[in-house]
Amino acid sequence: MTRTLEHTLLAQLVLDWIESRSGRQARLLPAGADPSIRAEAADDQIAIAIESLGSSETPADWRSSVDQFVARLDVPGSGGVLVWLPAGATVPHDEPAAAQTVMALQQAIAVTAPGESDDALLPIRIAVRKRDESGAYVSAVGGLAPLWAQFTDRVQGYFQIDSTALHRLAEDEAQTRALIDRIVDATAGMELGETRIVEAEDRWRVQRLRSGEGCAAVALPPGDETESGAPLRRRLRSALRSAATQLSGEDATLRILAFYGHYPTIEVEQAGPALRGQDPALFGGLDLIVLIADGAVKPLLDITRRPLVQSRPTTG
Repeated sequence: MTRTLEHTLLAQLVLDWIESRSGRQARLLPAGADPSIRAEAADDQIAIAIESLGSSETPADWRSSVDQFVARLDVPGSGGVLVWLPAGATVPHDEPAAAQTVMALQQAIAVTAPGESDDALLPIRIAVRKRDESGAYVSAVGGLAPLWAQFTDRVQGYFQIDSTALHRLAEDEAQTRALIDRIVDATAGMELGETRIVEAEDRWRVQRLRSGEGCAAVALPPGDETESGAPLRRRLRSALRSAATQLSGEDATLRILAFYGHYPTIEVEQAGPALRGQDPALFGGLDLIVLIADGAVKPLLDITRRPLVQSRPTTG
């Protein structure tokens, strides 16, 4: 396994998280011959293994297309940048979609300060089709599928909503309610078989790190379903074994395994519950296991309770 810019920036995010919790600054060390990422903080020597929860084998042509797209982005100012693509989202290749996406990302990068994140707003289209005069409900595919019940009794007839271009809803529920209201309004007066288009926005997370340089995209290949259920448990076992081998020979006072996933938010991650069902012997040689998702870091297993990664006490 080679050390990639994506892994380097993810490791920097872990160090930023350590600093925010403990107040102790850690810095990355120059890359060595092995794939482990090393850092230091005061008297602590840190070794970090980065493992994706996605499939361990990603299509080379897909990875190349993502890298080529990211190369179009300019990252002025200090701090590396991570672009978090929602699960199911892909980088566009055709114009003008590719240029519009680059512009939206550039605008978000320009206004995001080190240590902060923001959403790049990508214009999309949601199609609404009337399929039956009777009823008062909808069916939906895509990002609005979990919200189909919020349309019940608000429409006259049966409608199908195609929101496959919507991968990530706004964190502000008021904005989601406003989108639902606009779709409901669009159904008024529709003829049977008619389709109407509602303009909307997809959201890609843009994160500026406190340190580092360059830009990388955190994305999941289309069709990869390893981040839940039995495939997730198998992936965790494989990654734990790989990390143990990678970190076992490291002369470090803190050995960290950082998983990264593509969950819409860190609150809905499934890795933590799945990890608790793993053989404890697989944790040998590890001090801390964390999950990175949607720009956030969450501790999953803290074995040593070292002060370096503990939250600072609050006063008041």
